[in-house]
Amino acid sequence: MKTWFSWLTSPIRTTPDPSRRAPSCGSSSPVTIEASVLLKLFREVNEQGRTIVAVLHDLNQAARFADRIVMMRDGEVVASGPPAEVVTAESVERVFGPACTVIPDPHTGTPMVVPR
Repeated sequence: MKTWFSWLTSPIRTTPDPSRRAPSCGSSSPVTIEASVLLKLFREVNEQGRTIVAVLHDLNQAARFADRIVMMRDGEVVASGPPAEVVTAESVERVFGPACTVIPDPHTGTPMVVPR
C-alpha cells in the first residue's frame, strides 16, 4: 500500500505557543517540528501495510514523505502522481502564483521548492 498526501492552496495559519519551543530548534517553529515527527510516524505505519491519506500545506514536506501527491486548486485536481512528476516549478507557479525554483533536497533527493 502507498502513502497519499495532497495539499490545498489555502494556507494553515497557526500561532505557535512560545512555551512549547523545542531545544536547539534554531529558526524552525514548533509546528514544523511536530509535523515532521507525525509524518515519520505516518511512514512507519505505511511500512506496516496501511494506507495513509493526509492533507499538507507544506510542499516540501509533502514531497519528502509522500509516495503520491494530488495538487489541487479551487477544488480541482491540477496534477497527480509521484512527487518528482508533480512538484515542478511550472505546476507550483500555476497553482500558488509566486515564482520558484525546484531543486533536489540535499538530504533526500526529493523535490524541494525554493521561492525566488
